[in-house]
Amino acid sequence: MNAEAPFEQEGLLRLLKRWRLHLALIALVGGLLSFGATFFITPTYKSVGVLYPSNIAPYSEESISEQFMQMLKSGQVEDSVLACFQWEKRFRLSAHAQKKSRLHMLYEERILVERSEYEAVVVSALDEDPAMARRLVEFVIAQTDRLIGTLQRQKLKEVRDMHALSLDQIKVQVDSVDSALNRYRRTFGILDYESQVKEITRQYYKNLGSTSVAQRELRQALDNLTRHGAVVQFLSARAKALGKTYGFQEAEYLKSVRDYERSFSYTNILTQPQLSDKRAYPVRWVFALAGFAAALFFGILLVAFLDRIRKDQGNG
Repeated sequence: MNAEAPFEQEGLLRLLKRWRLHLALIALVGGLLSFGATFFITPTYKSVGVLYPSNIAPYSEESISEQFMQMLKSGQVEDSVLACFQWEKRFRLSAHAQKKSRLHMLYEERILVERSEYEAVVVSALDEDPAMARRLVEFVIAQTDRLIGTLQRQKLKEVRDMHALSLDQIKVQVDSVDSALNRYRRTFGILDYESQVKEITRQYYKNLGSTSVAQRELRQALDNLTRHGAVVQFLSARAKALGKTYGFQEAEYLKSVRDYERSFSYTNILTQPQLSDKRAYPVRWVFALAGFAAALFFGILLVAFLDRIRKDQGNG
C-alpha cells in the first residue's frame, strides 16, 4: 500500500478540509496536554551577571577577555562549585558509575559563560531555587577573582624577586667600587682629583726649589695623583653611575613590592546577579506550541492512514 496514495488522489488540502475538525481537536488536545505537563516539571530560574575584566596582565597573544573567559570556565572554578555546593550529594551521584562526567555535564548545563557583542562577559546560572541561582553566579565570579588574584600574585612575586636580585647584584658592585675608592683615598689621600691636582700643582711649583718637608710632601702627593689619579677618576665615575642605577632599580623594586602587597579586584561587575521571579524553564507557551505542532503532524499522518484504509475497504 502506498502511503502517499491519499495525497495523490485527493490532495493534501482536500484531506485537511475533510478531517479539519478531527485534526483541530487532536492538535488542541496535544497542545493542552503539553501545556498541562509543564505543571509537573520542576521549574528552573536563571540569574545573570555581566562583568568586565580589570587589572589583568596578559599572559599570551590572547585578548584579556578571552583569558578572562578561560578563567571563568577553568577546572579550578568548576571544582570549587561542585565541592562548595555539594552537587555530588545534591544530585545523588555518589554511587553513579560515571560520576565525574555526569557532574561535568550538569555543570555545563547549569553554569553558562558567554561573551556579549560589546566584549563584556555574561555569567548565568540555572537552578530550581532562584536564590541558589544567584548564589552560583556570585560564587563563580568570586572564585574567578580569587583564582586570577592567585595567578597574578605569583607573577608579581616573580617580578618582585627579579628586582630584588638585580638590586642585590648592583649593591655588590656599589660596595666593591666604594671599597676600592676608599682604599685609594686612605692610602694615597686622593679625595677629589680635579681640585687636588690643581691646588697641589700650584703649591708645588710655587715653592719649587725648596727642600722643606712640606715641599717633599707636595711632591709625594703629586706623584700619587699622577700614578693613581686616573684610577680614582674611573672609580668615582663608576660609583656615580652605579648610584644612579641603584636608585632606579630601587624604585622599581619598591614599586614591585607595592604591587605584590596591594589588594586588587579583577572583575568589574556591570550587572549584579538578581533574584529571578520568572521561570526560565519550562516556557509553557513553547511547550504548548510544540505539543500542538507535534499532535497536528501525527494527526495528519493518522487521518491519512485511516482515510486510505477506508478507501481500500470501499474498493474491496
